[in-house]
Amino acid sequence: MKFCKIKEVKSPSRGTSNSAGLDFYIPVGEDVFLLPQEKALIPSGIKIDIPNGTMFQVMNKSGIAVKKGLIVG
Repeated sequence: MKFCKIKEVKSPSRGTSNSAGLDFYIPVGEDVFLLPQEKALIPSGIKIDIPNGTMFQVMNKSGIAVKKGLIVG
């Protein structure tokens, strides 16, 4: 996957060698505090080159989604 950083942010990485997907991180200085039922758009700080004929899908990280009730919209 080709990508470039447009903000100061940790590069996407796999949690383990058996991970199916990549973990993305919040850019430096983009700390977000949400109250219950609040919504926020959190930029990734990364641009991705998606080849023709493929797709890029963002999904909840299961542990965080279950523990914190976070949903990617």
